[in-house]
Amino acid sequence: MESQVFEPVGEYVATVVAVHGFGGSVQQSWVKTGWVKTLTQAGFRVWAVTLPLHSVEDDAEVEPGEMPKDINIMVQHLNSEIYQLAQPVVGLGFSLGGRLIWELATDASSPLAAATIIGMGAHNHLDIAAHELVSSDPAPGHDERLFDQVLAHTRVPRPALLTFARALSNPLTSFQARVPVLLLHGEHDALAAGAQQLVDATLAAGYSARLEVVAGRDHISVLTSGKARATARDFLRQELTSTLEVEVKSQHGLR
Repeated sequence: MESQVFEPVGEYVATVVAVHGFGGSVQQSWVKTGWVKTLTQAGFRVWAVTLPLHSVEDDAEVEPGEMPKDINIMVQHLNSEIYQLAQPVVGLGFSLGGRLIWELATDASSPLAAATIIGMGAHNHLDIAAHELVSSDPAPGHDERLFDQVLAHTRVPRPALLTFARALSNPLTSFQARVPVLLLHGEHDALAAGAQQLVDATLAAGYSARLEVVAGRDHISVLTSGKARATARDFLRQELTSTLEVEVKSQHGLR
């Protein structure tokens, strides 16, 4: 996967692995919305990943070999890349990008210290996205279309999106994160349904988790919320501080 790096302003705090959503881009999700500015000014180095097939041109043909066969392969690749980054590392994901970060957060072998996940619920909706890409009707079992807003904002060719959606419709492998997680979504975000279920399952397993709902925002507009950016920044810094304190106490035999 392609990536871009944005260096911190001032003293380095941590590396943020940022993954945009289905149909999106680094510029749309993180740069133009102010996330890169907010995080780099807080001392974070942002390593922003571009999802497969999301950088193709309008007239480009989709090469089958460019697309991983399932989401687990993408997660494994991302995990191996993270080990090569400057530590500590935290995760930030939006929508499908949040799904990738979530999978990393549920893996005990992942080096993530904490994660903020935006606009993601308990279900993978890419099968619905694939249906809506080829039909004007809602997906079976649904009264309304869920991806019209996403498709209206994307610059990715539809053949590329369809190939991507059909390959990555795997359900969640775990409902329990193993690192502190902040789930955040807009008040009017149907794609984030079930986020509270993930928080509850993580808390029941003994790990830290919380949900923040941004009033008046939907799946896309939550990204432009200053409150959302500040909440995520403060959460990541707080969890990094807590992790460091635990490590120091452990090194000195304290409890």
